[in-house]
Amino acid sequence: MLWAATACLACDKHVGQVNLQGTFNLCPRFTSIAVAPVAVRPGGEIRLSAVAADPDATKLTFRWRATAGQFQDASAPNTTYTCPVGIQVLQVKVSDGECGDTGAVRVACNSSLCGDGKVDPDQGEECDPPNQATCDSTCSPVSPCRTCEDGACDPQQAGCAGLTGPRLQSCTALVACIRSSGCAAGGDFGTCYCGHANAPQCAAGRGNGLCKSQIEAAAESKDPRDVLARFDVAEFPAARRAINLIRCDLAECEQTCTPPPSP
Repeated sequence: MLWAATACLACDKHVGQVNLQGTFNLCPRFTSIAVAPVAVRPGGEIRLSAVAADPDATKLTFRWRATAGQFQDASAPNTTYTCPVGIQVLQVKVSDGECGDTGAVRVACNSSLCGDGKVDPDQGEECDPPNQATCDSTCSPVSPCRTCEDGACDPQQAGCAGLTGPRLQSCTALVACIRSSGCAAGGDFGTCYCGHANAPQCAAGRGNGLCKSQIEAAAESKDPRDVLARFDVAEFPAARRAINLIRCDLAECEQTCTPPPSP
């Protein structure tokens, strides 16, 4: 879209004009993202539809991705998703080649559990039964922080959604500890493990970080030589996904996900 603008310049008593011309691209925005149903048994299919509006009427591209599971066509605005066990985050992006929009939804792949009035943490539930105020239809809490994370963070790399069993529990516990303690406020996750111990002391097992036990559980080791190295290792997803979620919080969702300092 081409726009022309006239700027008036005043300097003492001399007045002039400068004509400016440039191209402005208006970014596409989602108008709706539909999911049906929002809960199925593991292995079931969920129908997805994303609609975006672009004032420039340019060609749009779509891309779906998820914490786990498979899309029939991840590049189509309308597709189906095969759901593995647990709570999954589905994220969709639209772009005109220069800018775009991101949307996200959660689905429950344990329909026999969500809504039974009992919280099943091994399956990813954090609340039950669902209600419109605090617990959504996938048995996940309703919060500005969660909404920001689902839209801004990479669902394949960050967050505990998609994990089950002990790994889900250790990931959730580590995220909660880092948030409540504020030990990674400066982005240094080593402090959460080592505390006031220096590097040699920490490597010798004398770390005293506020989240040491939670980090060891998520890293599946109590050997200091292994623990910190497993923050970014795919084979230990609880540690990697918890740390990546906090990294995303600090970069994208700090205002909604960082608790205020204690008085």
